[in-house]
Amino acid sequence: MHRLRNALVCLLGLLCVGAAEASTPSCGRHGAAAASLQRLQDAMADGRFVAYQPTQIRIVEGRASRADRDGIRADLAVLRPHFDALLTYGSANGADLVADVAAELGFRAVVLGVWGIDDEAEIGLSLAAAARQPELVVGLSLGNERVLAGETDFAALARRLEVLRARASHLLLTTTEPFHLFVQPQAAPLLAAADFLLVNAHPVFQPWFAQADDRTAAQFVVNVTRDVAAAFCGPVLVKETGVPTAPAAMGYTAARQASFY
Repeated sequence: MHRLRNALVCLLGLLCVGAAEASTPSCGRHGAAAASLQRLQDAMADGRFVAYQPTQIRIVEGRASRADRDGIRADLAVLRPHFDALLTYGSANGADLVADVAAELGFRAVVLGVWGIDDEAEIGLSLAAAARQPELVVGLSLGNERVLAGETDFAALARRLEVLRARASHLLLTTTEPFHLFVQPQAAPLLAAADFLLVNAHPVFQPWFAQADDRTAAQFVVNVTRDVAAAFCGPVLVKETGVPTAPAAMGYTAARQASFY
């Protein structure tokens, strides 16, 4: 349990918010993915998502180990009593098997990540996994904070989504970035191309966090997600948030994480 808890980036805060206050919200509207959109919205309304990376996958000297079904099943058996939907970070190194094992364990929705936005092999693995589990995989997230890392920009990501949509029009498509990037003007092409948004909102990175109580930190996540929703008319799902469980010397404890959630 402790190994798995430390390997997960964070538990998810889940917000499905409207954009009624927005004057000109923007989002993609793609009829072929209507069934996937409904399944995502249903899972957001009364389910619970968690961001997950197989614990068998570790990077050592630039090389990734592989996950297998048994390892993924052991991970998901721990998560399943508490969560019924998954977001992954990549589909390489055996991670494409997550959807298959999740189906066996009764998860209701999976968004598959594709870490390498130009990696055709990984994109192929994610599409094949979605084809094997069409009632479970609702969409793909192309890249995780790649704009933040300076590896691409929103216009280029939007073009990649449109190319991918031509191959998988039944799937919802998106990317993942920190909340503040989605509200910048340069995000407009991506907002117009995406079917939903995956948002990272970490109060621990804010300069006031050390002096704030948990209620303030939680309200921050609500507030910034509303800001994103004001620019976008589709579902907004918080992919990453939370409070680390260690080190205690810095004020990070399991009790504080639980209080935040």
